[in-house]
Amino acid sequence: MGLWQQFLVTSQLLLSLFMPLGLAEGVREGATSLVTVFSHKMASAKLQEHANNLQEMRASLSKVNSLRAAEWKGTLANNIEKLLVKLEKLNMQSKTVDAQVANMTSSENELRSQVLLLSESIERATKNAQQDKAKVGLAMMTINDISAKYAQMVFALRDAEGSYGSTCEEGAPIDLSLQTQMLNEMDGGATTTVAA
Repeated sequence: MGLWQQFLVTSQLLLSLFMPLGLAEGVREGATSLVTVFSHKMASAKLQEHANNLQEMRASLSKVNSLRAAEWKGTLANNIEKLLVKLEKLNMQSKTVDAQVANMTSSENELRSQVLLLSESIERATKNAQQDKAKVGLAMMTINDISAKYAQMVFALRDAEGSYGSTCEEGAPIDLSLQTQMLNEMDGGATTTVAA
């Protein structure tokens, strides 16, 4: 209870003790209505003051909230703008990388086709080299065979020359004249007769 209310209650008690009962009741009723009116006025003033304080606090909070919201929205918009710029950069980098990958893939395919062509060319060259080597080997064998036959013919001619003399005429066998002719052709036709 407030101080004023305590004062009124105390005064009512004192009045009822010192005044006659009929008069004290009238005073008590008057004091009670005065206390009620005064209490209502005080309560109403306090409520009004409290309501004003609440309105001021609400206005301050509203202002602070609106400033925070504006700041948050500004920060959010700024962050979104920065993210969009980064996204655009990443998109450009992605397109560049995709183009490079496509270019490298094309280069790789071209190189693979060139490697395939070169492999086939190497394979053909290897087969040709092997065939050439086989031909050279065959030619060497033929040359060795011809050289051996040539050496045999030279020995046979020398034997025939020893048997028939240095001039081959009527008594020489027919194959000796053919051998002499072949020898002359092989030597390049330098000699027409075989010398001892």
